[in-house]
Amino acid sequence: GYKKVKMHYDYEGLKSWTTGEWKAKNEPTRKYRDLLDELSPNISIEWVKVKSHVGDTFNEIADKLAKKAVEEC
Repeated sequence: GYKKVKMHYDYEGLKSWTTGEWKAKNEPTRKYRDLLDELSPNISIEWVKVKSHVGDTFNEIADKLAKKAVEEC
């Protein structure tokens, strides 16, 4: 039921694949792009760029979770 979200990101591809600035060349990036394309008519996305590796608490948590997810695949 959300109508607007803020996407905080440190990797440029997360925004650029969805805007078409970058080509989604592999299956995971295409699935990501396609999902956001499917959701975008119903949800307004505000993109917020954060610096990586500067001690931002939530960015550090996100990095740890992403590394754990990759290890478990």
